[in-house]
Amino acid sequence: MAFWKGAMIGAIAGAAYGVWTAPRSGKATRARIEEAVEDSLFRLTGMEVWQPEQDRTLPPEWYATAANPAEWNGEAGS
Repeated sequence: MAFWKGAMIGAIAGAAYGVWTAPRSGKATRARIEEAVEDSLFRLTGMEVWQPEQDRTLPPEWYATAANPAEWNGEAGS
């Protein structure tokens, strides 16, 4: 139990010291962290630049096969 108390006090003291002696403002630090995380994720996923998520709509031919939306699931519609 004493170990965990010491670890928590040390973590709090370390965080306070880091904030107190930070070389740049919080906004600039957050922007730098965000950029580093984004670059790391791009390298991990193999993407060179951000790409929008693919459109998740069904292809047009799926909609053309059933005039009634109830028939899309194989249900009889009126």
